[in-house]
Amino acid sequence: MGICGELGADLALTETFLSIGIDELSVSPRSVLPLRQKIRETTVSVVREKAIHDLMSDENAL
Repeated sequence: MGICGELGADLALTETFLSIGIDELSVSPRSVLPLRQKIRETTVSVVREKAIHDLMSDENAL
């Protein structure tokens, strides 16, 4: 599954995309290098575990 455009280039969302299994980010050429750097700095297993923890926390209960 992929995300394209400006949303895919939003570095604030990169960890979220990786944690939910997004495996393709299509971005403009000027966004490629910063995005690659962010991905290299991200440990997917850690952000995925944090996302699961956040979803299961009592703070998210309705």
